[in-house]
Amino acid sequence: MKNVVITIKGKSYSDTKPPEETEVQALGNLKTGKGVVSITYDDTMGSGFDNITATLKAFDNGLVTIERSGVMEHKLMIEKNKRHQCVYNTPYGDMTVGIFGETVDGKLTAKGGRLFMKYSLDINSGLISENEIEINVKETN
Repeated sequence: MKNVVITIKGKSYSDTKPPEETEVQALGNLKTGKGVVSITYDDTMGSGFDNITATLKAFDNGLVTIERSGVMEHKLMIEKNKRHQCVYNTPYGDMTVGIFGETVDGKLTAKGGRLFMKYSLDINSGLISENEIEINVKETN
């Protein structure tokens, strides 16, 4: 396991509001396994809730999962040209969310790396937002 700095830049577009841009930087841990690179970090700033832990896993087959645990729990699965569903647990209630992956590009290795993902979110097949996330991971000194 290695200590890393994770920088996450996100953009979200919807028909009902102006585009939102976010940038979060966190310290975390990087772990490699057979066919997968995993990073775990405190996502309190990114989620807006206290005590949220996020684990991102990038698999060699192109699948990326983002799992959050704490007061808000879910596991998003992003894969190019595929739609996945997840249950999104929040303090306000649960909902089923669809995620369609348009782009999954880049690579994480034992030394870090970069991932770029473009995907859409829907509820009951109704488009909620188009999203882009760029994740950069670097070893700490």
